[in-house]
Amino acid sequence: MESLESKNNEGKEREVAYEEYILYAEKVLDLREALPFPGLNEDSYQELKAISDEFPGMVTDIDVIISRFKDEGVKVVLWKNQQAFVLPFNSEINDKTIEDDSVLPRHLDASGEVGQNLKRLIEAGKQPHNRNAPDAAKLKK
Repeated sequence: MESLESKNNEGKEREVAYEEYILYAEKVLDLREALPFPGLNEDSYQELKAISDEFPGMVTDIDVIISRFKDEGVKVVLWKNQQAFVLPFNSEINDKTIEDDSVLPRHLDASGEVGQNLKRLIEAGKQPHNRNAPDAAKLKK
């Protein structure tokens, strides 16, 4: 049986992970320029390709999104619930493009040429985190 102290420590670790996730997302957002597309990690590509194949016409094929990433570069946006998404740079930011044309930072390949803040965002996105953590504006100070 898990102790109360252990659960509290896990909650604190998730809160810290969430704070790091938001911090690095905001650092990447502050660049306001197209970032080079670092590629997708292989497991994520397979997962996203399976979804594209299972729901043709309902989601944008991941190969089309990758092509846009390569042509336009990428941008990171924070959306509802302070969730970060990666979109083709020239995409409008709205519910439809977030749903149809984005990937999560954790899907990106952090092993190639990628800026330090984006790399940290990718790594932070792979950690379990608590989305009920403090507001991101409080983290800038």
